[in-house]
Amino acid sequence: MDRSRSSAAVASTLAAAALALALGALPGAADAADAGPDPAVFKARRARLVKVLGGKGLTVLYGKDRIGDGDKQSANFWYLTGVDDEGAALVLAPEERAPADREMLFLRPVDPEADRWTGERPPLGADLRARVGFEKVYRSARLGGVVSDLATRASTLAFLGPVAGFDAPVPRELSVLRDVSARVPGIGLKPYYYAVDDLRAVKEPLEIAMMRAAIRHTAAGHDAAAAAIRPGVREYEVKDLLEAAFRKDGARRLAFPSIVGSGPNSTILHYPDDTRAMAAGELVVVDIGAEHEGYAADITRTFPVNGHFEGEAKRVYEVVLAAQEAAMKKVRPGAFISDVHDAATKVIADAGYGDYFIHGCCHFVGLDVHDAGDRSKPLQPGMVLTVEPGIYIPAKGIGVRIEDEMLVTKSGAEHLTSMLPRAPADVERWMASGRSAPVPTSH
Repeated sequence: MDRSRSSAAVASTLAAAALALALGALPGAADAADAGPDPAVFKARRARLVKVLGGKGLTVLYGKDRIGDGDKQSANFWYLTGVDDEGAALVLAPEERAPADREMLFLRPVDPEADRWTGERPPLGADLRARVGFEKVYRSARLGGVVSDLATRASTLAFLGPVAGFDAPVPRELSVLRDVSARVPGIGLKPYYYAVDDLRAVKEPLEIAMMRAAIRHTAAGHDAAAAAIRPGVREYEVKDLLEAAFRKDGARRLAFPSIVGSGPNSTILHYPDDTRAMAAGELVVVDIGAEHEGYAADITRTFPVNGHFEGEAKRVYEVVLAAQEAAMKKVRPGAFISDVHDAATKVIADAGYGDYFIHGCCHFVGLDVHDAGDRSKPLQPGMVLTVEPGIYIPAKGIGVRIEDEMLVTKSGAEHLTSMLPRAPADVERWMASGRSAPVPTSH
């Protein structure tokens, strides 16, 4: 794209082109990305999971007990149900059961006193069943009895996880299944720890549409940051502006707490604060991600505070960019994440900065920003991962990270976040194009 276009034009392009072009190949995908998946999508996923369990397993999966104040529904539960209700539970029964009895949703009881504070919850009935896509919806008080009854007709109790540490509480799912196995003679308890993770690792076309929308929101935030960064501006001012851009573009929440680290803070990977004023000659690492219908984006850009890369900071930036380019070329079906990481590591080490690359190059992205996926297995079409090399030199206050998302395709990979500049000259033009806009200050 033309890097010299105005900031407003860049934002317009991101908003119009990202979905119109990237999602246009999927009939109705743009509308679906805005409206969210149909309940039939989740029903199909549950059916695939039952097949993975051999059609004979009985399993229980709980949602989060509390959702709010930045929390969200557990990813596995959302992936299988699309239900955001706290305290919910899913039961999947063997295929030999009647279709209506193979999957059941359990919701917490209505509490009229609590509902006066948090809003009235819908009663069980046809409207609710249609909305959630389950023919059988019960209150959670019935779960134990229903599972015990189903267990008498199942051959296996399937534990999906999570796997807990020795000192951690026993997961509720495991506790329920153990209690059932103690009461139903002859039924076994079998682990399927990664059954849902393996399904989630390969994204469906609709999931990719959701992720493209999250990328669009995040790109709007980076555009706001590029326009705002300059000497004297505080980190929190940039953070406030970019998060406002997320919301204006349609994002309802952050995928993770935004990171805006300038100068010495650019060398802190997960820098949590945001009060420092930026100074000329420094770099700013902006690691941000918006969320769309539960799906995360994760994109990092490093900006020069005065609008120009100079000296060793420019040299370090160029090494990181070269490392990223080398790593991106390794993303393809059959490759391993270790292949991608090793390609980036070699470029950085050959440049003399090997001791300053202190983290992994890649992670999967999806419903979680660090998403489900087995790093020891080869990449498959439909997987989405980051490529994010970095160099951090605390003694010099130089930190650089460039992070993009890649979709593994049948023939190679698609650079999902290519709309955002990376080359030094392009970043400089990008920043210059938006600097005519005033930046509100409070200091």
